[in-house]
Formats: sequence, structure tokens, C-alpha cells
Amino acid sequence: MRFRKQEKCSALVITLLILGVILTIGMSISAISLKERKASIGSNQAVISYEAADNGVEEVLNEIFQEHPGGTVSQIIDCDNSSGLIKENVANPTYEVELMDLNGDKINCSSGSTTLISAIKSIKSVGISSGKSKRAVEVPIE
Repeated sequence: MRFRKQEKCSALVITLLILGVILTIGMSISAISLKERKASIGSNQAVISYEAADNGVEEVLNEIFQEHPGGTVSQIIDCDNSSGLIKENVANPTYEVELMDLNGDKINCSSGSTTLISAIKSIKSVGISSGKSKRAVEVPIE
């Protein structure tokens, strides 16, 4: 009879050890899955920001070459007069575009600017997604 009690205790201890190992494995898998999910969300926001920056470049290139090829930078739409940047703030994600001359200096596109569009030698666009993720694209103009 005493031998049976020891067998029952041994079986209980082994069962508890197996359950502990299974619980540890399950918790580890959950922690890894959570970290991977967060990384995936961050990566997705980075891609959205990059696409917004690319969209900003495309919009400004269209303005430069299609809409106002011989005009001044003040004719480019969505120019923010206070910062001199071209901004798209309607939706999320947004972009901010900076125009630069041959020396890499910023060209102010505010309403009073008389700088010709032909002076633009590069465009730098920064895409912003959810206020946290930012990606930039810079394109030379020839």
C-alpha cells in the first residue's frame, strides 16, 4: 500500500513538471509572436511613409514639368507660406517637400517668390505616417 502512494506522488510530480514545461513553451511562443507583430506594424508604417514621400515627389514633378514648366516656384500648389515647404496635410499619411537649388540651399516657394522653376535642382520629400514614422526621398532634377 505504501508503494502505491509513492507511485501516485511520483506521477503527480512528473505531471506537474510536464505542465510547467508546456506552459513555459506556450508563454515563450506568445512573447515571440507579440514582438513579431509589433515589428510587422512598424515595418508597415515605414512602407506607408516611404510611399507618401514618393507621392510628394511625383506631385511636385508633375507641377514642375506638366503644369508650370516655365513659371516660378510660387505657382506650385500646396506651398505653406510660413515654412516655404510644399505640404499635403489632408490625409494620413502626409508629406513635406523641400525644393533645393544647385548649391543644396532651400528654395522658398512662398507666394512672393520670384525664383524660376528652372532653378530647382533637387527635390527632397519626407513622408510621415501616424506622426511617428518618417521616410525621405531625394530626387535630382536635370
